[in-house]
Amino acid sequence: MEKNELTHFLEEGYLRLPKAIPAPLLGRLHELFDDLMSQRDVEGLLVANEIDGVSYIANIETPCWRGNLAALETLGFPLIQEVARTICGEEFFCIQDFAVVKMLGDNMPIGWHQDMLHERTGHCFGMGIYLDSAGAGDGALRVVPRSHTSGRNIRELRHEPSIEVPMEAGDILIQDMMLAHASGPLTHRPLRRVLYFIFLSAPQVRRENLYPQALITRRTQVLEIAIEYYRRQHPPLPEWNTPLLDLVQDPENLRKELAELYREPIRPRPSAYYFEMPTEAKNARQPPGHRASFNTTGTTRP
Repeated sequence: MEKNELTHFLEEGYLRLPKAIPAPLLGRLHELFDDLMSQRDVEGLLVANEIDGVSYIANIETPCWRGNLAALETLGFPLIQEVARTICGEEFFCIQDFAVVKMLGDNMPIGWHQDMLHERTGHCFGMGIYLDSAGAGDGALRVVPRSHTSGRNIRELRHEPSIEVPMEAGDILIQDMMLAHASGPLTHRPLRRVLYFIFLSAPQVRRENLYPQALITRRTQVLEIAIEYYRRQHPPLPEWNTPLLDLVQDPENLRKELAELYREPIRPRPSAYYFEMPTEAKNARQPPGHRASFNTTGTTRP
């Protein structure tokens, strides 16, 4: 991550990294998500909106331990690790992995919100890996630059000047957890899938008492497994001659270990949403566990 890129992120609250995901890895992600989206009967996997009797997939939960493990491989991708380390510091972890899905015909927008409110004693961010393109006026994220450090609430920030951030498949968008943002429904493209990783600084989490140490430990272990899994898929890498985790050589044991680490659900920190009542709340997509109110607690979704 270049110095000017870090400066842009810290000042503006977001940064686009174009063509960041290699084509072969992007292809494996497409295969994974095609498979996951076909599994309508797996409990806890898909969240769907029902509109006029039609089911539209809206979210995919914990893809890192599912299917062909392409999401786990992506989490271990060196560029992603470098970005997380540069922003969060040496001691960081991934607290959540999930996907947000938009499908043509699901006309529910995602309203203005901030992903996680915190005391800003460190840097934490969300990273979106775009599997599909999102054009202006067609599902692209809309952000309020510099809103993450403004100290203003989402009720006020939603009125500030905003810009759209068009993305292409394989691009990465990183955004501060307190950046005000929203997105509209698809108008032309049939599908927009974004794989999200939420990275936190472990020292900040401890200072602000955001999550218990046991959860930090488990999610750090997931990160270590992801790094080693990526290494095993891409030999030889001279700086990584010494294997970290032998279990990565055994797919069955690897899946058992991941299943155990994911066994206890995350109780995410508060997000800040704003909807005009009652029309906007009725017609806007709300993530699972959220209510249509100014400040809500539940699963965060960009």
